[in-house]
Amino acid sequence: MIPLTISDVKPRLGSLVDRVISGGEPITIRRGKSYVQIVQAVMPEAIPVYPVGSLVFDPNEFPFSDESISEGEDVPLDRL
Repeated sequence: MIPLTISDVKPRLGSLVDRVISGGEPITIRRGKSYVQIVQAVMPEAIPVYPVGSLVFDPNEFPFSDESISEGEDVPLDRL
């Protein structure tokens, strides 16, 4: 498609956008030496909402706890 100018696009912007959304090719608009392209955007999937408390840490699920090490004691790297 030949790039359109702003003057060409202004009166029919709504119909051009509808044409792009319905699967038409992107519209290229020229303004001086710069170009802008109107393309259909794809929205990402919504981030799932987890129930309250589903991401809470339960120390009983893990065998290691800070209580098994006394202060000042050197801890072997395999226990971390």
